[in-house]
Amino acid sequence: GMIRSISTAVVGLGFKREQIRHRLDGHGYVGAHTEAAVHTACTWVSSKWADRAPRGSVQLRCFVGRDGAQSALEMDDRDLTQAVLDELRPLLGITGTPVLARVYRWREAMPQYEIGHLARLDAMQAALAATPGLILAGAPYRGVGLPDCIAQGVSAAEQALAALRGIRPGATAMMGP
Repeated sequence: GMIRSISTAVVGLGFKREQIRHRLDGHGYVGAHTEAAVHTACTWVSSKWADRAPRGSVQLRCFVGRDGAQSALEMDDRDLTQAVLDELRPLLGITGTPVLARVYRWREAMPQYEIGHLARLDAMQAALAATPGLILAGAPYRGVGLPDCIAQGVSAAEQALAALRGIRPGATAMMGP
């Protein structure tokens, strides 16, 4: 079967540090799946990586959209930013307007790993065994995070090289000079 995907967006916000009362002494938060909020999570980027914002500034990255809650993504960028900001103000003690606001939309880009996903992957791998060099890698398969995708890319490159050399994956080969 097909791997279903949903759309998401990221609202990036920049503030002067004095605009936020919260200590921001962590990395952010993820809201409960049952929350009716527009944003599902907020990463305090400048707390996590100090070099991501100028000194005396705060950068926030807020995630919008989850399975079953896609309606907020129909808002235009201005309204979506305002809705997220309205939710953040009481949570983080934000005053004033952001010095920077950007919306990044990812249409149908978040795969949903549903029950049976691993069995489907096993079936795909078995079907691909008949065609050496045809390799699956990327977010729909074994992890959407950047480290997962990098690991899959490295593995795919190794498999491709092995296929070009005529080596079965997992087999030991003697390399010539």
